[in-house]
Amino acid sequence: MLSKEAEPSFRFRVNKRACTPQDLIMLVPWCLSNVLSGTPVIFRPVMDLALYYSEYRNYWWQHVRNTEDSVEIEEPAGVAPYPNARDNISDRPVSDKGSNFGRIARIGLLDEYKREMDNMSLLGIGASEWRRFFKEHD
Repeated sequence: MLSKEAEPSFRFRVNKRACTPQDLIMLVPWCLSNVLSGTPVIFRPVMDLALYYSEYRNYWWQHVRNTEDSVEIEEPAGVAPYPNARDNISDRPVSDKGSNFGRIARIGLLDEYKREMDNMSLLGIGASEWRRFFKEHD
């Protein structure tokens, strides 16, 4: 919850053919009970369909984001559900200077959830205010 980037940095690059309709993606925000120390405390997770996120991530990369770079995405061959541990199942963009492909927090699907987490009170202070404090005193 208190990462400097103010958004989940999780990257989801799984190709849509590796996802079944039942597969889920889940993000679990957490922080320490006393913000700076204590035991981990988790907050309401967000859970949704992995297939939807995989498809929308590629759509957003190719049709929504504003760029002059290539929007082509290389999809691995032979991908199917329930891959082996060493199988390549990750989509890869042809051009990704900032290594941001797959950052699902940036494609709009989590905007409302992120606002809710930003307003979450931690020891009487909003999470976004804690982040601002940590950035200023880095």
